Amino acid sequence: MTDVFANLLPQSQVEKLVREWLIGIVLQFCLCAVWGVIACNADSFKYENMDSPSFDVGGFVVGTDAQVAILYCKAKGVLAGAPFFNEVFRQVGDCRVEWHFADGSVLDPSKSLNRKLEVARVYGPAKNILLAERPALNMLARASGVATRCHKLRAVKEAAGWHGVIAGTRKTTPGFRLIEKYAMLVGGVDTHRMDLSSMIMLKDNHIWATGSISGAVAKARKAGGFSVKIEVECQNEAEADEAIEAGADIVMLDNFDGPGIKVAAKSLKERWASKAKFLIEGSGGLTEDNVDPYFSPALYGLLAFEGLRKKSLSVSGALAAGNIFPLLLAFYMSSSRLTKIGSKKKESLEEDFKIGGQRTAVQVLSNGFTGTFIACIHYMFVVHENGDSIDGLCFGNFEAPSEDTSPTVWLLRLNTALIAAYIGHYACCNGDTWASELGVLSPGRPILITTMKQVPKGTNGGISLLGLIASIVGGGFVGLVGAFSFVMTPCFNTSIIYKFVILGSACGLFGSLVDSLFGATLQRSTFNKKSGKITQDFRRAKKNEDRADLVVVSGWEVLDNHQVNFVSSLMTAIAAGSLVFLIGKNL
Repeated sequence: MTDVFANLLPQSQVEKLVREWLIGIVLQFCLCAVWGVIACNADSFKYENMDSPSFDVGGFVVGTDAQVAILYCKAKGVLAGAPFFNEVFRQVGDCRVEWHFADGSVLDPSKSLNRKLEVARVYGPAKNILLAERPALNMLARASGVATRCHKLRAVKEAAGWHGVIAGTRKTTPGFRLIEKYAMLVGGVDTHRMDLSSMIMLKDNHIWATGSISGAVAKARKAGGFSVKIEVECQNEAEADEAIEAGADIVMLDNFDGPGIKVAAKSLKERWASKAKFLIEGSGGLTEDNVDPYFSPALYGLLAFEGLRKKSLSVSGALAAGNIFPLLLAFYMSSSRLTKIGSKKKESLEEDFKIGGQRTAVQVLSNGFTGTFIACIHYMFVVHENGDSIDGLCFGNFEAPSEDTSPTVWLLRLNTALIAAYIGHYACCNGDTWASELGVLSPGRPILITTMKQVPKGTNGGISLLGLIASIVGGGFVGLVGAFSFVMTPCFNTSIIYKFVILGSACGLFGSLVDSLFGATLQRSTFNKKSGKITQDFRRAKKNEDRADLVVVSGWEVLDNHQVNFVSSLMTAIAAGSLVFLIGKNL
């Protein structure tokens, strides 16, 4: 089996891929925004000579004596990736690999002595073997893992007697596509398409941008010609009918459950039996554990191997995974740095100013509780309840009519609304903080939002032109970070950037104004005539102070600053989520 599949691999591509692994992979999308400065320059993010430092101390220690390294298998699986493994050792030089098994072999170490199975031996200088060890094992382990999952899926398919095709998608690990597609073949499944030119797949965003499925298919046919197949992703039978009528070669029924996809596929085949030729595919987070109910004679293929990333980041799962971190980091880091700007002037205006912008536990809780709560809700009701079937959900990714109350549509709406609420929350926090930290540096005095009269700098509820601009920019900054935190997901595109930036900017301004309104009415601002500073919340005259020196500027003593921040960010999150839930169809 090794010879069969290895012949498909162009040697130049294997060499290039391995070389990139040895010297490092260029990060295609990087966001340096945590310090308040955006500088996306791919050339500055190369991990040059990742495993080849200025001095190879480890190589010096072991020397160049001839040694033998043994590769063992300790868990049952399918072997794949030998060509890449070999190339790594070829490029470091003077190494030879001797295999005991071919790619595609099912290895079961449980039947071997000590429950480990010798798979290969590497001969060469100790220094070279150790230098190539990690990149070679990375490739082999990744390829073998993919091949093993594919093998399991194929076994389930054959046991069910289904004669369709199981295929993978383009959702491969960055830098690993050639390896993972090769591993799919070794594991016994189809590669589907290798890149954007292999086949034209029209998804909801393509259709949304064009205006209709028929319009998108017509444009695709004109560009691709007669030799390129066109596939259309459909959420319901009505969309599938439109795609078939427009001349699509393949119709993908996306995120249907097992019984639902069987009914829909059979209905489409019967309805178009004598009118059009087309294939039907199904997809939606299918694994060897849940694929069995999807097997239907009417289905030609299943995109069941979307789990290459092992539930890696998708827009739908971002709030419950690592994508919440960039927004937190953007808010806290940028806010802390802005606090230091003009710190001497701020110290002269506010009694409770802390140099360095130290954040207390109460501050962290008031600014972070709502966001964390939204993330938990998103995980429980979107991610946890739906599992891998939500991998295709994107921000504003639905075109169903507003009266459609199907579970899929409600899931799409809930997903989009919670993402909007989460971004709205931190956009409000960041926008208000930027407005406070920069607005106080305005040359003129601010005006109170309720009376439009000038008040001392630092007064709660005071607004200025610089502060309003800062709130818009601060909110937009959070939106931008939010958009780029999804950069490695299949849903990322340029439209998500401007959507998030607009949403963030609007929430930054809205939240700042709400905060100012509450600050001017429900939070008391007191001016100390003796020190010339705005006092902290609930300030009382001390023993050595005259009460007459403390003058009330505005507001009642109902809320403190932390409570105002909490309420304003909560209201902004609710407003953003509700608005997007209602109009999300048009996003």
